[in-house]
Amino acid sequence: DAHIEHLIRSARHYVQGDLALYGNPLRLAQESWLNGWGYWPRDSWFQLRIMPATAVTMVVYTPVGGTLTEMDLDDFFLEAEQGRLFHSTGAWPMAVLGPTGVAVTFTAGYAPAAVPPDLKEAMLSLVAHWFENREAVVAGTEYRAEAALVPKRYDDLVKPYRVRRLG
Repeated sequence: DAHIEHLIRSARHYVQGDLALYGNPLRLAQESWLNGWGYWPRDSWFQLRIMPATAVTMVVYTPVGGTLTEMDLDDFFLEAEQGRLFHSTGAWPMAVLGPTGVAVTFTAGYAPAAVPPDLKEAMLSLVAHWFENREAVVAGTEYRAEAALVPKRYDDLVKPYRVRRLG
């Protein structure tokens, strides 16, 4: 059903957006990404902004007055869970970067079977809630009413992933 597929996509985006507000850049489905920098890193690694990173497909840089140069992927090691791409030689090219700098193209996100069960359950609870309730739900007693956009249990399921990252 197209409506349910739409709700599943919306739930995935909702959970990802919620976690991103707390500095957790998890993706619940595999997608291609491009991170770029206008400088060479001080250390021998890049911090990719989306996780978990699963594969790097290209690392390129453009020196001042030069042309796009592709780096050898065999010179890199990916630390997937931390989203770090290490340069195994430890030394960056001796080129001054042009305006487009250096860019890494990579795949990030969980494979369908690897999505953490509580995040999958959070998505399913959103799908069920949105399927049953096409608008905000008003629940309450004679003394108090509350509007609910998401089911109560949703917060309990995603809370462990709402840890703010430092860096």
